[in-house]
Amino acid sequence: MKKNNFTTIKLAKGEMNIYDFGELKLHLYKTNDAFTDVVLLLQKKNNLIAIEQPNFVDNIKELTQYIKDIGGIFKGKILAYHNSGTSFFPADPVYSTKNAEDYAVNGGGKILVDNFVKNFGSQFDGSLCKITNYIDSDHIIIDGIEMKIIKTPEAFDIEFPEINSIYIHILGHDCHSIIPNEAGLNAIIIQLKKLIQANYDLIFTSHYPAENIEDVKTKIAYLEYAREAAVQSKSAEEFRSKMKKKYSEYSGDYYLNMTSEFLFPVK
Repeated sequence: MKKNNFTTIKLAKGEMNIYDFGELKLHLYKTNDAFTDVVLLLQKKNNLIAIEQPNFVDNIKELTQYIKDIGGIFKGKILAYHNSGTSFFPADPVYSTKNAEDYAVNGGGKILVDNFVKNFGSQFDGSLCKITNYIDSDHIIIDGIEMKIIKTPEAFDIEFPEINSIYIHILGHDCHSIIPNEAGLNAIIIQLKKLIQANYDLIFTSHYPAENIEDVKTKIAYLEYAREAAVQSKSAEEFRSKMKKKYSEYSGDYYLNMTSEFLFPVK
């Protein structure tokens, strides 16, 4: 299936892109929040499973109402990279891995959430979910939906064999990236090259509409240029200038600023 083969439902704040694979449907909820967060809903019959969850209170209310409006039976949420937002179906099962939980509770995820709460206050639900069902296998089936779990340094990606697709944290072929350091940049490039080898039809993420293999190639070129620009730059400002000049039409200045600070920390 092509990445643009979906139907659209406009909501008050966000937007729903619905992919129909036959027995399986995928609802891609674009929150239109400050971080362009995306939540995936996998549907078989009337049963729905969420991949990640919204973090902002207005999006939580909107997505909850959408599920009620379509007559969906919510069966739980799988949290890889976005643990905060407990008020989204708080009584239902929460699936995750031990390493993803550690990242969210003790690692970089907790640092980010604390910062978001400080910046957005009561608009942002910074409460962290308690995991009820730990994933300890690389292959799970929930309500007839088959998923392959691929562990990453911070959390895990999810492959959907039934539709030859995968969920990863971030791609964004025409958006700036968060790059923690040189090692992290190289790791991202290696990961994206594996996606090309696997030849997935669609790549889903938690910050962007669906993308494809050509988009992956575009992103690799961006990252390789970022690596070169970092070596040639002597400051965060110079690095940002190079990136903005080369990729003037890219969105995600917030991400670029974060990357600049990571690569050129104040001493």
